[in-house]
Amino acid sequence: MWVATGLLAGGAIGNLADRVRAGAVTDYVDLPPWPPFNLADVAITAGVLLLVFLYLREAEREREGG
Repeated sequence: MWVATGLLAGGAIGNLADRVRAGAVTDYVDLPPWPPFNLADVAITAGVLLLVFLYLREAEREREGG
């Protein structure tokens, strides 16, 4: 849970720092099928996916356990 929260917070702070410093978020990864993104976006996405995974795993445990 702490890793997922850290990824979310770190990504949000990284994007906020870019906005404060440059007035916009700098996207520097540009893969053809996706819109441009940066490492902070990856951290936010990974954090959300990890939180969803943890939530679903916990729900499954509760359903099996009683």
